[in-house]
Amino acid sequence: MKYIDLLVEDGDFSLDVAGFAAEVGDRQSIGQDIKHRLIESGLPQLLVAQRSPVEQARLISQMTLEVEKDLRLVPGTVRFLPVDSQPGTYYITAVTLEYGDLTIYL
Repeated sequence: MKYIDLLVEDGDFSLDVAGFAAEVGDRQSIGQDIKHRLIESGLPQLLVAQRSPVEQARLISQMTLEVEKDLRLVPGTVRFLPVDSQPGTYYITAVTLEYGDLTIYL
């Protein structure tokens, strides 16, 4: 594995069967890094609180630019897709340079 990270689920480290912090690698590590980058930016929280469609579009553009900063992604492939059944929830799709398609649930 080229990229290795500790698996974080529900804001805490996930443990394996032996009680050690579980690891993720490559595509899953990239996805987790992107999700954490967005959460740390504070933009998703602003989006959930926003009612104006114009402001929502502006925030999605800002988040797209934030995700595009990741050099492991193919430029121009980042997309935010709303989950119709769950308002305020998005799928983020992109293409990684080495591991193909990536989908993140935010």
